[in-house]
Amino acid sequence: MMSVSILLAATAPQAAAALPPKQAIARADAEPGKGVNGTFEMRVAVVARTSNAIYLNSSMDLSSPGNLVFRLTPEAARQLEEKLGMRIDRALIGRTVRVKGTLERVPLARTRKGTARGSGRVRYEVKIESLDDVTVR
Repeated sequence: MMSVSILLAATAPQAAAALPPKQAIARADAEPGKGVNGTFEMRVAVVARTSNAIYLNSSMDLSSPGNLVFRLTPEAARQLEEKLGMRIDRALIGRTVRVKGTLERVPLARTRKGTARGSGRVRYEVKIESLDDVTVR
């Protein structure tokens, strides 16, 4: 197994202590109407790819209420794959990713016969548009 440390942050090492998924989610739940600014860190368990984003998940169970998600925009994903030299889903499983940003509670909707219905469930997500505040170890 290749052991490479890739620092993608453009600034000096981040001074703030990073919140692991459980603590980050607890903070987001404490103030549900607001985003939580901070530094978040997780070990990537699953990478999910759609046409408009790549999702780094902290849990194998994507519907778990304890799943923290880092969502990469297409441009950020392209930049990261270029830096890593391979596809994200191959390079990041089992690796630790640290992100500085805003954790949001994103409501999930169920659909029935094409109509969205609220489920009361949320996804805990940090959107990554730039690699300036991303570190991969």
